[in-house]
Amino acid sequence: SAVAVVANMQAGSISIINLSTYAVSNIALPAGSRPHEVAISAQANKAVITTPMSNGLLILNLGTSTFTQVSTSTFNGMGPGAVAINGNTVYIANQMTASVTVADLVSGTVLKTFPVDPGPMALAVNTAKNQLLVLAEGTGTLDVVDLASYGILIRINAGDTERQGQ
Repeated sequence: SAVAVVANMQAGSISIINLSTYAVSNIALPAGSRPHEVAISAQANKAVITTPMSNGLLILNLGTSTFTQVSTSTFNGMGPGAVAINGNTVYIANQMTASVTVADLVSGTVLKTFPVDPGPMALAVNTAKNQLLVLAEGTGTLDVVDLASYGILIRINAGDTERQGQ
């Protein structure tokens, strides 16, 4: 059945909500996890929860309610840890180090980390073009990353729609 996964940052837990019955089950996470953002892969029946304070992520098996802790070995400290999933590939934004970590959803291993413009805050995958869109707060740009080479193809000015100088 369909579920929603909610990160409870203060409590250091996640809540799984059954969207048919609205029953809620809570899962405690390792001490200091401070979960932040969640992405779900219905195909893999897994959720990815970012834990920026522990410089990593958790892969939750939604069938068994068990999780695997993955270290990105990339300092992310106070960053939000935006996350996007494409197939079995996970992308995590590292706000503090101006980079994106690529991990494998099945094996729970980090494949690589590549540089982007400063302050990556949000991620989205354009599967049709095999691109990752990275909203970089530090430069006010939307980086379009080619997922074959992990190079930035173009930087789009994301500040043109601002109003009153904000």
